[in-house]
Amino acid sequence: MGFTQMAFSGSQVLGIPIGLYLANHFDWHAPFWMIVGVSLVLTLVVAVWLKPLNGHLLVRMDKNPFPHLLHTARHPRYWPAFLATTLLATGGFMLMPFGSAFSVINLHITLDQIPNLFLLTGLISSLFGPLSGRLADKFGKYPMFFEPRGTGCVTSGI
Repeated sequence: MGFTQMAFSGSQVLGIPIGLYLANHFDWHAPFWMIVGVSLVLTLVVAVWLKPLNGHLLVRMDKNPFPHLLHTARHPRYWPAFLATTLLATGGFMLMPFGSAFSVINLHITLDQIPNLFLLTGLISSLFGPLSGRLADKFGKYPMFFEPRGTGCVTSGI
């Protein structure tokens, strides 16, 4: 779980600081050209070295997967998990664009310091993501991420 979530902090460590550096020193278009260049290189790597994953298409399936999906979506006990996942992803993408403006206006960080801020927070997330994932695997997700009343400790099972 922690290593999967580390991809977001990896984008902070690499993508945002490099993009901000390019925008500050060249033009605001530069980060987008960087994305195009990296995408073209990765497209070539995928086209040359990766083999297609189409073996599953050779297996004949008599069942339609959509009834299974509808059956799963009808269970109300799954709705909080679906809603939490949707809100976490949406909230992150809604707040991230305002992080730089908030830091400059409210924290009085200069535009030249913003890449360092994102680099530092991304590195910290990269370190604590796998650690919190291991602890969640060891003690359980619920005791790790939920604080029962009166304990004063986020990880009450530790």
